[in-house]
Amino acid sequence: MIVQIEHVDAVNNLEEILSLEEIDGTFIGPYDLSGSMGKPGKYDDDDVKEVLQRYEDTARKYDKLIGFHVIQPDYKLVLDKINKGYNFIAFSLDTLFLGSIARNQMKRLKDKF
Repeated sequence: MIVQIEHVDAVNNLEEILSLEEIDGTFIGPYDLSGSMGKPGKYDDDDVKEVLQRYEDTARKYDKLIGFHVIQPDYKLVLDKINKGYNFIAFSLDTLFLGSIARNQMKRLKDKF
């Protein structure tokens, strides 16, 4: 069973959660997590980074699978999570991909005139 970790209270209780035999791994939602800390989307905030690091360290301590939702449509962020040993990754949102492509194409068109 994979459980979602989307609140700072879940990270604070992660050892108890991961001690359950039924739990094979966790999947963290960074936007909801940062929102529960009063810092929605502020992934570079020191407090958010510290909680995410605690999540990774605790999951590894219990030898559990870890997953992450990379919000921004940037493949380099996915590669970073792969290099950190994440087992599965959700990559962005359709609306962010579409918005990114539309902005890029409009910029390219504007640059021609």
